[in-house]
Amino acid sequence: DRQGRITAGEAETPILPLARRIIERCGADGGRIVIPAENSQPAYYAGQLFAYFFRRAGIRQAGTIRLGRVHPDEDRLVLRHASPFTLPQVISKLMSFSNNFMANQLLIAMGIRMYGPPGDLKKGTGALKTYLEGRLGLKDVRVVEGAGISRRNRISAVDMVKILRRFSRYHSLLRHRPGEWFKTGSLSGIRTRAGFIEGPRGALYPFVVFINTPGRTTAPVMKVLHLWRRELKQAPPRPGTGGPPRRPGS
Repeated sequence: DRQGRITAGEAETPILPLARRIIERCGADGGRIVIPAENSQPAYYAGQLFAYFFRRAGIRQAGTIRLGRVHPDEDRLVLRHASPFTLPQVISKLMSFSNNFMANQLLIAMGIRMYGPPGDLKKGTGALKTYLEGRLGLKDVRVVEGAGISRRNRISAVDMVKILRRFSRYHSLLRHRPGEWFKTGSLSGIRTRAGFIEGPRGALYPFVVFINTPGRTTAPVMKVLHLWRRELKQAPPRPGTGGPPRRPGS
C-alpha cells in the first residue's frame, strides 16, 4: 500500500509466509503478484492456506506441509464437500469475477465426465475438442487450458461468433451493462471483449473484438457498436416487417 506495507487484495485471503517471501523477492511496488509454478509453489501455498483456516477454526494440526499422492486403498477420506451452487450459478460467478481457477475446474470436470477420474487438463481439453469439432464443426480452435491465460490458446473471431450463437440462450450468465451482455479478457498486449449487443425488442447481436496491438483497447470499437445500437433503436420499422431497417452486412 502507500505506506509500503504488504496487504491482501481481499479480506477473505490472508498474506501467508510463502506469498510474503515471493512479494518481497520480486521487489515490485504494487500490482498483481503471480505465484511461480516452479518447485510446486502453488501447491505449498494451497497447503498453507488450508493450515491457516484450520487454525482459525480451532482444528489441531501436526507435522508439516508436504507433497504426496492420495492412495484410495490406504488413505482415509475425512471430509467431502459438495458445492450448493448449480452449474449455471457457478458459470455466472466465474463470468462476473473472471475466476481462472473455476474455469479450469469446469474444464477438468468435463474431462472426468467423459473419460473418468482422475481429472486433468489433458482430459478436459480432449472433451472440449470433441465438442468443438463434433457439435460445432470448429476444427481450427486450439485450447491447452480452460482459463484463457495461455498464449498457446488459439481461436479466430469468426469461430468465436459461432460459439456465441450456440451460447445465446444462456446469455444472461454473462456480465450485463445497459445494452450489452459481455465477457472481457486480457493478457499483456492483448485485450478482448465478446458477447451480445441488445437491439430493438430484445434482439441479440453477437460481437467479438480481439485486439492484439499493445497499448490499444476495445473501447473505441465498443463505442461504435453502441452508437449503431442506439441508431437501430431509433430507426423506424422496415415496411411490412415491424423490424428495424437493415444495413449492408448487418
